[in-house]
Amino acid sequence: VLREIYYRQNRFRDEYGYYTTSLDSLGLKYKNLPSFLSPQVQVTDHFFEAWMEEVIDLHQDGEINRWYIRQDSRTWKGGKL
Repeated sequence: VLREIYYRQNRFRDEYGYYTTSLDSLGLKYKNLPSFLSPQVQVTDHFFEAWMEEVIDLHQDGEINRWYIRQDSRTWKGGKL
């Protein structure tokens, strides 16, 4: 889901000149993943960051994590929430 947001954000920016916070504007159709909350997007004039939060401890490491992607395609797992 995050990788799809990445591709669609870059196409959207190529067409309109800016990133959007609206997943509907991206035409993103995603399935709700039972272990994650719905994706969220934050934008500035030049960047975007999208994330999804775990709703359970998937890795049984004692942490509920957030997974991120940004405009340069960097993807990472954030720590405790």
